Amino acid sequence: MIKILVLTGVLSFFGSISYCQTCNCEKNFEWVKKTFEENDAGFKYALDNKGKTAYTNHTTAIRQKIKSVKNLPGCTKLLYEWLTFFRAGHIAISMLPNKADAPTPPNKKLATANWETIKVDVPAFEKYLAAKKETDFEGIWETPPL
Repeated sequence: MIKILVLTGVLSFFGSISYCQTCNCEKNFEWVKKTFEENDAGFKYALDNKGKTAYTNHTTAIRQKIKSVKNLPGCTKLLYEWLTFFRAGHIAISMLPNKADAPTPPNKKLATANWETIKVDVPAFEKYLAAKKETDFEGIWETPPL
């Protein structure tokens, strides 16, 4: 769960800075490094298996490469390279597309003619849920659009 939260945070962070003209890769790296060290469940395991010296050398090498990076794609690539030290193929980082590059959704409603529809008396259902003694998955769930 923590991995998902960390990655979501990393992706959100990069999504928010993708609209900037320049990239402060050193600052981004320090944030990712600190967040990963403090939150990843496998961080200590990787240090125990590969050794603190290997970790320090890997981090130093990435810091050296970061000094020459001036754009977000290059920075993202180096941050991913740093993350592969821990579990290659199990952790990913990528840039979110710029809103200007994303296709514009049509303003038409989705065709719902073939969808099953069930009429629900929402106030009555809410009252029913409030009276339930056990907690389970029955309820009113909402998922916002992506």
